[in-house]
Amino acid sequence: MGADPQRLPVIVPTPSGYEFGRLLERHLRENYLPKRGLSVEPGQLWAATDVTIFADTDCMVRIREHLRGADVYIICDVESSATPLPQFDDAAHQSHEIHLGIDGYRVTHDGEPLALKPRKVSLARHFDILLSTIEAARNAVKETGRITAVLPCFPSSRQDRRGGRRSLDLKRRVVMLEASGCDHVLTIDIHNESTELAFGVRTGFDSLFSAHTIIGHLRRTRDLSNTYIVAPDAGGFKRSLVFAEELGLPVSFLYKSRDQNQPNVVRGVLGFGGNVEDLGGKEVVIVDDIIDTGGTLVEAAAYLRSKGVASVTAAACHAILSAPAMERIARAVEGGLLRELVFTNSIAHPEATTGQPWLQFVDISKYFAKAIDRLNQGASLSELLKETG
Repeated sequence: MGADPQRLPVIVPTPSGYEFGRLLERHLRENYLPKRGLSVEPGQLWAATDVTIFADTDCMVRIREHLRGADVYIICDVESSATPLPQFDDAAHQSHEIHLGIDGYRVTHDGEPLALKPRKVSLARHFDILLSTIEAARNAVKETGRITAVLPCFPSSRQDRRGGRRSLDLKRRVVMLEASGCDHVLTIDIHNESTELAFGVRTGFDSLFSAHTIIGHLRRTRDLSNTYIVAPDAGGFKRSLVFAEELGLPVSFLYKSRDQNQPNVVRGVLGFGGNVEDLGGKEVVIVDDIIDTGGTLVEAAAYLRSKGVASVTAAACHAILSAPAMERIARAVEGGLLRELVFTNSIAHPEATTGQPWLQFVDISKYFAKAIDRLNQGASLSELLKETG
């Protein structure tokens, strides 16, 4: 059954996805829906939502808009480091309500507004609120509606292999999304492309490519004539190859020693998968999907600088930047190992992070809005995924 061309997309925010959701709403209303001959007023695409956090930290979500038959997009930034939260002086937890209206983000306790401070919340907490929001939306849209979870950074994407006595957390997340009533998932730069296979046949899955935006940023901001693209490991070579082919640049990879007993732990850089003499005097761009604590990145930069490269820039989609990443990377910049880091805004960070001169954040919200517009029309994303820059 084809999509109804007059059925508008509806943005439903979660606390962590509020700002990204506002960007999506504006791009859809100002840039994409008018191209379809649809004129909408501010707020018409937005479903105001209340999240109640009880004293025992349990939560309840209430969507304040009529959604029967709607095409709903629930926005959640599970890794957000900048979710506005109340500051309590007399207790670790108090009941409060988070009001996510088009006119603003407010938190109240017994009807009185609370002072807020952006800070990190656990991934599990954000994901739990997402599941509650999906369940509330499922109850509202009924059988004729559709629910898409928009997760710019997909949770547990690196826990994608079962081994020994370890949990398979990626699969667990997928099962919970499906059980809550999610029809479709939209993300970007999923760590393992085979993640789609974890979903059942009734649940759609699309992963956009950050190369679409980052390549455009690199073209606009620097001379790339003396640049060499390097993957941080053999597994990331395919991602780096996209950059190299689009920009017409040489490409290779580093190979590393990994700790086989601990996932995502690297012991050190062993070498370069090419002629190391070719690196001399080059401006290297390391292309990755995720930078978490920054340890592997700094080791890679130190290795490349020791081989005579002129500078090292890192380009990655997801800036998790768990402690001690900022301190570690800042020292590497000050010591001349790193020149700059380019990220997308798939993860929100406070101004103290985004204001660093050696950190560049490029906006992917318009790209996501374009994808949502196509999904809303029932159109394929295949052509969109081929675009770069």
